[in-house]
Amino acid sequence: MSHEFNIEKLQLVEAEKKIRQEYEKEKQDVKRKICEFACCHSSRIKVLQVQYDIVNTILEEKKVCKFRTK
Repeated sequence: MSHEFNIEKLQLVEAEKKIRQEYEKEKQDVKRKICEFACCHSSRIKVLQVQYDIVNTILEEKKVCKFRTK
């Protein structure tokens, strides 16, 4: 009986260990995906800022040209 108990205990410990490892792997995957999203989001924000700056520059130049022609 003691031998069977030890075998069952070992199986439970190994199962728990496997579950913890899977959980840690999933946790790392989620962290990686969040980091990738944040990086991608940051890049998009930079692109939008550059586009915004270009549009504003064009609008300012148009205002200056319009003012000069009057």
